[in-house]
Order: sequence, then C-alpha cells, then structure tokens
Amino acid sequence: MHGRREKLLDLMRRCLAPDATVTLNAADCAALLEPQPPIPMRITCPECGQLHVDEGEWATRTHHSHSCQHCGLTWRPAVVPTVGVRFLPGFKNAKPPTPVNVDDPEEP
Repeated sequence: MHGRREKLLDLMRRCLAPDATVTLNAADCAALLEPQPPIPMRITCPECGQLHVDEGEWATRTHHSHSCQHCGLTWRPAVVPTVGVRFLPGFKNAKPPTPVNVDDPEEP
C-alpha cells in the first residue's frame, strides 16, 4: 500500500473489524476518504520572496507543490493541499480606512 487512499482504506477496514481497537464509526471512516479542498494561503516564494498566486485551473485544482512564477523554484509550503491566493477569504472586499485631513475644518 503506497497511496493515501490505500492507507485510508486499510484504516477503515481496521476500524470496522469485529476485534477493532480503533473507535471510529462507519461515517467517520468514510469521511476520511473524501478528498479535502485545498487550503487558501498567502504563499511567498522562499527563494525570492514574491507572492505566489494560483490562477486559472490551479486556483481550484488540488495540489501540494507550487512553482514560483518569478524565479522558477518549486516547493511544498505544507503537507496538505494548498492554493496560493492574493487575498485570504473574507478580506478581499475590506475597505481601507478613509484618511482624515486634520487641517481641513470642512471635513468631518
């Protein structure tokens, strides 16, 4: 057994066996087999420091390795599937604070 799926199938067989010492129910075991969506991360290249953003099909495709669009380095930022994003979820539409001119009495 080499791949993740095979290891998870083995775990499922062991947890459902009559003499099992693992205490997972069938739903828990089945959930382990479900593919996990990639985790959105702000990823910077460890070589050149440029922000790495996955675009096109790579923005939704599950992958572990990333290649820098600037220097070409390929690396794995985590042991789980990740996707490089420009903005973290929930922060893209945040408006910057409006500057206040303290010298202008007309401005609130």
